[in-house]
This record gives sequence, C-alpha cells and structure tokens, in this order.
Amino acid sequence: MLIARVLVRHEDCWTSRNNHAGRTLALNFYPDRGYLRSVIHFTEPTKIQGNGVIRIIESKKVNHGYIIDFLNTYNDSIAGLLHKSGAFIIYNEVFQQKELWVFLTYRYSLNEIDSLFKTSGEVVTSHTQVFNPPPLLTQEELKVLKTAVESGYYNFPRGVDLGQLSKTLRVKKPTLLYRLRSATKKLIKHYCYYTSV
Repeated sequence: MLIARVLVRHEDCWTSRNNHAGRTLALNFYPDRGYLRSVIHFTEPTKIQGNGVIRIIESKKVNHGYIIDFLNTYNDSIAGLLHKSGAFIIYNEVFQQKELWVFLTYRYSLNEIDSLFKTSGEVVTSHTQVFNPPPLLTQEELKVLKTAVESGYYNFPRGVDLGQLSKTLRVKKPTLLYRLRSATKKLIKHYCYYTSV
C-alpha cells in the first residue's frame, strides 16, 4: 500500500474562492443521492459558497475556531473522486485556495487517481511513498499522556508540575519524563508524517 499526498488547486470548486485555512473533521458519502457531507474546522469565520455547495447544515463558533457542516456535490468533488477509486482518505486540509489530500491507495490505482486529479484541477505537488504506519503508544505512554492532559500539565500556567504528576501516577520522575517524551515524540512524528506537503 502507498500513502499519497496531493496538493491541488480544484477549479470551479468552493475551495478555489476560499482563503481561510480549514481541516476536514468528517466526511460521509452518499453517491446514490449525488452528495457528500463534510464537517470542516476553520480558524477564522468563513463562508462556504460557490460551485459544489448544496446546502449549509450548520455553522457555529467553537472554542478554537468555527465548524461548518455542509452538503457538497459528490461527482465533482475530490473526496468523491477518491471514494470512487477506493482510496482511504486520512487527512484533508484547505488553505490559500488549494486542497491537500493525504490518502492510502494501491499502486495499481495510482495512475487512475492521478489522471482524475489532473482532470479536476491543477496538481501543485504530488508525493507517494510506501506506507509504514508509525508505532503505536504503549499502554504506559498512553496512561501517562492522558493523565498529564487531564491534570493540566500542558496548560499555561501548568495545572500540575512533574513532581505532582509523578505522585499521582506513582511513577518515578525519570520514568515519567521518559514516557512523556517518548509519547510526545511519536505523536509529533505521526502528525508531521500525515500532514506535511
């Protein structure tokens, strides 16, 4: 299996008129009805309008930005194109009138997907490599990280310090610090792996 990252300028799409950065949180496909449902998180107030947009279901302010839930045409969308070709969408982001798509596919599907992208718009960059999933967090790393977040260790100012966290978890400070750093490193590598252009 391959992981592909494609940055595309999708002509005649609502994204070609949008200058705000947004990340897709969820996609649901309804090809028999001719549409898909997208939920996108934007950092700034954004209006989604133009070609492909069928209807805005909800637009609301949340703690760290704005969520827009809307229906989009299936056949003329990049998401629909990837869905039809059997790709597994991992990540999608829109910014500066472009769309970044990160997805898994098989080598035999790549030429078909590539030609479909080119008929939908201008491919700005494209990169594929063999998919090697990042290592998962151990149970100990997960427990330490979850407790650190819930206790406010990552807040500013910190809700707890390393000593308090160590006592709560009944783990020595060096062990706690090792697990926190190991988990953080894995998460950062994982995030960068899937989202870099």
